[in-house]
Amino acid sequence: MNKVFLLIVASLLMATVGVTAQDGVSYTTLPYSTVVPVNGTESFKSLTTENNLVEVFGYDVVAHDCKFNATAGKCYKFTVTFTTVEIFYSNAIVYLLNNVLTGDTESDLLQEISKYGNCESQITLKGTYIATESKTVKLLIGSCDIVPVDYLIKIEEVTTPPSYTGISYNNISFNTPVNSTLNATNAMIGPNFKYENGKGYIFTAKANKSYKITCTYSSEEVITFNSGFYLLTGGAWTGEYDILSDAFNYSDWEWSTATTVTHRYNASEEHDVRILLADRELNNLTYSLKIEEIDVPLYSEIDFPALTVNSVVNSTLTPDNTILSPSNYFTNGKGYSFNATAGKHYQITCNFFSPSSIYSVGFYMLKALSGNESGDVIDLSRRSANYYGNVTEYYTYTATSAGNVYMLLFSDDFETDLLYSIQVKEVSSPVVSLTLKQLLDNVKPANVITYSNNLSFTANGVADSFVKGLEWSPEQEYYAAAYKITLAAGNHIKIHSSKENDSFLYLYASDGMGGYTCIDYNDDDYDYFGGDSFLEYTATAANTYYIVVSDFQRGKSGFYFLTVWNTEEQPDNSYPEGIEISTIKPSANSISVNVGADETEIRIALMRLILTGTTAGGSVEIANNAFAWYIGSSDDGTTTIAYFTPFDAPAGYFFDYSVWETPMSVIVKYDGAGGINSVQGNNSAVVYTSNRNIIVRDAETGSRLLVTDMTGKVIANTVVNSSETNIPVKNSGVYVVCIGEKRVKAIVK
Repeated sequence: MNKVFLLIVASLLMATVGVTAQDGVSYTTLPYSTVVPVNGTESFKSLTTENNLVEVFGYDVVAHDCKFNATAGKCYKFTVTFTTVEIFYSNAIVYLLNNVLTGDTESDLLQEISKYGNCESQITLKGTYIATESKTVKLLIGSCDIVPVDYLIKIEEVTTPPSYTGISYNNISFNTPVNSTLNATNAMIGPNFKYENGKGYIFTAKANKSYKITCTYSSEEVITFNSGFYLLTGGAWTGEYDILSDAFNYSDWEWSTATTVTHRYNASEEHDVRILLADRELNNLTYSLKIEEIDVPLYSEIDFPALTVNSVVNSTLTPDNTILSPSNYFTNGKGYSFNATAGKHYQITCNFFSPSSIYSVGFYMLKALSGNESGDVIDLSRRSANYYGNVTEYYTYTATSAGNVYMLLFSDDFETDLLYSIQVKEVSSPVVSLTLKQLLDNVKPANVITYSNNLSFTANGVADSFVKGLEWSPEQEYYAAAYKITLAAGNHIKIHSSKENDSFLYLYASDGMGGYTCIDYNDDDYDYFGGDSFLEYTATAANTYYIVVSDFQRGKSGFYFLTVWNTEEQPDNSYPEGIEISTIKPSANSISVNVGADETEIRIALMRLILTGTTAGGSVEIANNAFAWYIGSSDDGTTTIAYFTPFDAPAGYFFDYSVWETPMSVIVKYDGAGGINSVQGNNSAVVYTSNRNIIVRDAETGSRLLVTDMTGKVIANTVVNSSETNIPVKNSGVYVVCIGEKRVKAIVK
C-alpha cells in the first residue's frame, strides 16, 4: 500500500525561530501508530518539550504522530486546534509528504497549508485532502515554539467539491459593482488543484483595450485573508493552460476585516475572459467586484520632456501615470530625454522615496519610441524587492552617436505615490567596477578556507567589492565578497550564505587558463528563511574553487555571513555586531529652499546633508534617508524644523536612547533665491551659490577650502584668507565643499 504522510506543525517559518536540530527524533522514524477515526469524536493530546521533541527538516519541534485511513475519491476535512498557556509566535502548517521519506524538504514535500497565530494563545487550522487512491495518511502535530501544547483534531469526510471547470460563470457588466457572498457553499477545486471557495464571472475583452478588475472582500470578524481572483481563458478548458494571470492578497501576518485586490489586464485581441473569485482560507466573506475599461497609453505615446544635463528633476509617480511598458505589462511610468553627444559618457541616477515599502522600481533606457520593445530598449535598470524609504538606481551610458536618448521611469506599486529625483550627469569615464577575474585573482588572505575532514568554517563582514560579470547577470554590477578553497577529488562541502537584503551565492572553479568557470549558483533556498542561499558540492577533480557571496539586487551592499562545512551539524553563524551610535550631527544646521517649496523639495534638500554618527571608536558617516525626516509645519511661511528619526537608518547601526528621545534637528529656511541652493555649516561658515559661483562666507581664516564635483574632480584647493571666498564653476550640478573638517553640499543651477 502506498503511504502519503501528512505533517501538521505549528511553526513560525522554521528557520526564524526553530531550534537547530540537536536532540529531536527524526519525523521519518516515528511509528505513527495512533489512529484518528474519520467522522468520529475529536482526539485530544498534550505535548511537552521533554517528551515530544522531533526533528523536522533540520529543526526541532514539539510534535506528536498519528494517522488516518483515506479512501480513493473521497474528500476529507480536518480541523486542528492548538492551545498553550503561553503565546504562539507561529503558524500551523500542514504538509503532505511523499511515501518514501528522505528527510529532504524538496523530495518529501508535496503540499503545504498554513495559518498564522498572530501572537494568540490559540490557533485553529482547517484544511482539506482529496485522496486519489486509498492510502494511509500520517499526521504529525506540534509546535516549533518549543512550548507545551494541547491540541484537538477532528477529521470528517465531506462531499468532494466540483472543479473550477464545472461551476457557472455569470456575465458581468462594466462599471457596475456586483455584491454577493463567498462561503462553504461555493467550495471548489481551483486551477492549482487546491480546495477553495470560488465563484465565476465572464466578460468580453476588446482588442488592444485595458481593464481594471477590483474586488473588495469583507468579514464580520478580524481574520487572515488569502483571497483574490484568477483570470482564466474564455474558451475550451485545457486543465493546464487555463490561467491568464492571477492576483491575491495574503495577510498571514496581519489580521483585518477587509482586503482589496486590484489587477489590470490588457487584451491583444478580442476574446472572452473568465474571472474566478477564490478564497483559500475558506472564510465566510462578502465581496464587491467591479470591472472597468480604462485608457492606458503605450509607453511610446507619453511625453518625454528634455532634461538638462547635470540638472536634477524632482517629481512623483502616481496611479494617474499608469502605462503599458515596453515589456507589455502595466506600470506607473514617466518619461524623460536628453541630447547625447557622440563619444561622451553619461551617468543616469534615479532616487525613489517612499514612507512605506518599495516593491519594484527602475527605468528603461530607450533609443527610440516606436512602440516595439526589441527596437526601442537599450537596457533595463530594475530593483525588485521590498525596501523601505530609499532606492537608488543608476546606469552609465556611452553615446555611440549623437541624438536623443530616452529614459522611462517606472514603479510597479500601482496604488502608491512614489517621490523620485532623476539626474543625467556627464562623466569623464564610466563607473569603474571590478571584473570577476579581478575579484577572484585578489582574494584576501583572511578569506582563504583550509579544507579538512571536519571542516567548520564561519565568516562575516560587509559585501563591499563592486563587481561586474557574475553569472546570474554578467552585464550588471553587484556588491560581493569572495572566498577561496582548494579541494581534492571527492571532497564534499556545504555552503550557506545570508545577507541583509537577499543573498545570492556562487561557486566558481579555476579553468586552468587564468579564467573562472561557474559551477553552480543559488538565490533562495527554502530550507532557510529570509532569502538565504545554499549550495552543496562534491569536487569531481582537484582544483581551486571560489565562493562568492553577493545579492539578488544590484547595487545593494550590507552585512553578510558565510558558513562552509562538511560535518553533520551546521556551525552557528551571525552577522557582524552592529555599530552603536551615541549622537548624530548634520553637516549643516540649516538648509535654504525656495519660498513655498513643497515637501518633495525639502526632503531632497535634507538628503544632501552629510550625517556623522559618534561611536565608541570615533565617528562614522550614516546613510541619509529622505523619509527618516519628520518635517514640521511652518507658522509664518519663512522657517520650519525637520527632525531626523532613526526608524529607517541602515541595518547594522544601533542608537542610544537619547537619539530617539531628542531627535537631531535642522532649520529649513524658505529664503532660497533659486531652488535648493545653500546649506550652512556647523562652524560659522555659510555656503551658498549664485549663478555659476560657490560663495563661502565667514569661514575661519587659514582654513583649508576644498571644492570637488560628485566624481571627485578637484575644482578648487585653497586657503581661506578673507571673509568671503568666491569659487567659479563651469557646470551646474552638486558640489562638495570642505572647510577644514566640515563638509557640505552646494547645488549650482
